[in-house]
Amino acid sequence: MPTAALTVLVSVPAGCGDEPRPKPPVEDAGPGDASPGDSGPGDSGPGDAGGCPTGGSATLVLGSTGLPASASGMVEIVASDGGTQMVAVGSEATRVTVASGTVRVGARTTTLPDPVVRPVYRGRVEGLPADGCVRPGAEVEVTVRWERVPTSQHIWMSVRADAGTFGGLSSMSARTAGRRPLDVTVRAGIGDAFAFDRDGNVWSAGATTTDPHLQRFAASAFAMSGRAEPDRRFMLEGVGCGPIILSMALESSGGLWITVTCLDQVWRLPAPSLSSSGTLSPEVRLMVADPTGLALDAAGNLWVASAGRVLRFDASRLASGAMPAASLRVQERRGMGAPRDLSAEVLVFDAEGGLWVVDDGANALAYLPRASLSATGESTVMVDRVVYVSVTALPEQPAFDESGGLWMAGSMGRLVRFAPEQLRMSSSPGSPTTPERVIELDAVSYVEQVGLFPAPANLPLHHALP
Repeated sequence: MPTAALTVLVSVPAGCGDEPRPKPPVEDAGPGDASPGDSGPGDSGPGDAGGCPTGGSATLVLGSTGLPASASGMVEIVASDGGTQMVAVGSEATRVTVASGTVRVGARTTTLPDPVVRPVYRGRVEGLPADGCVRPGAEVEVTVRWERVPTSQHIWMSVRADAGTFGGLSSMSARTAGRRPLDVTVRAGIGDAFAFDRDGNVWSAGATTTDPHLQRFAASAFAMSGRAEPDRRFMLEGVGCGPIILSMALESSGGLWITVTCLDQVWRLPAPSLSSSGTLSPEVRLMVADPTGLALDAAGNLWVASAGRVLRFDASRLASGAMPAASLRVQERRGMGAPRDLSAEVLVFDAEGGLWVVDDGANALAYLPRASLSATGESTVMVDRVVYVSVTALPEQPAFDESGGLWMAGSMGRLVRFAPEQLRMSSSPGSPTTPERVIELDAVSYVEQVGLFPAPANLPLHHALP
């Protein structure tokens, strides 16, 4: 069954001109925007004033194009009497009786099931009169034209050694092992760190010193292979060193956390400051030694990988100069032997609320169950589950898929996946876990971060859609 999320368009006929690239109707959406994804049939719009006769009923004949044949998308109808109907609309016409008067129709963001990463569709409503007035006894044909958000249903990766290339592998291409090319290859100057917003736009660090410190690319920029330019460019005030942004995390409010690693700082950039290009200064500045990884949990607490330790900054106390509520030293329990220290470099939450701590140097992933994350102050967390991965895998910035598998970079231009059952079993440096799926990518020398849009609904990520 499809899943509905935000309403994305109201009863205004489309009038788009030709564009050089295919563009979904949400290309300008992102943190800080008043985007189409934030509006809906309940908002004010044309035809709210008098002059449209009421007191009877009318019929809307709803149809749609752009979805797979067996799929349907949700449409919200608000009639003049305030009555609201949610209607599933597919390829077959659907007749709906409404109270006459000003009628508004909005298409809901729709996701469809997929074992790896789901497609996301956004709809454009056509056919209603410009003023939204539906007269008594009228029969009005309304069409919803759905388009897939280009970044959806793909695994994306930054390719460090290839001039900031951003590569996408479709869900279908990722379902089996073997050698194959990327489905989309875009030269965009994207650096090691990137993140998706809820509209599928890509926020990234710059790849070189000539690129902006921070940049945003509309989702439409990745509809096909080629070159892409950011539609927003940002420089960080007072920052002239490197490396700068090694990790970033978007909040549900649209605010963005970034590491400014060369200054031993973590910044929060408020959503309004990201609405257009410019120079950015932090709303919140945290002094953190060597920050390399960021993650937000479901409660909005900020977790930072700092000089090998895991720091937690509680959401209620996130202000400039705040001290961490917890500083965790992570050790692996080794039976009768002395515990082994693990160095936290990257942090990833799973669907159960547990935290995976990546020790890149040891090629290891340590699992901290949710119950162990409430500690305060300086403490040591002893972990029983540590997955050492074989040298074919490079756990630099992994990402979970819809089936609970974990994708990460592999050596020599490979992309690898670990199955959920493999992540439930510890392994050792001498007998590491081998990925259940290895994909060798043509013409790719080195994969860095891996990301999926949308993220699974049960993850505490800004781009996790229901």
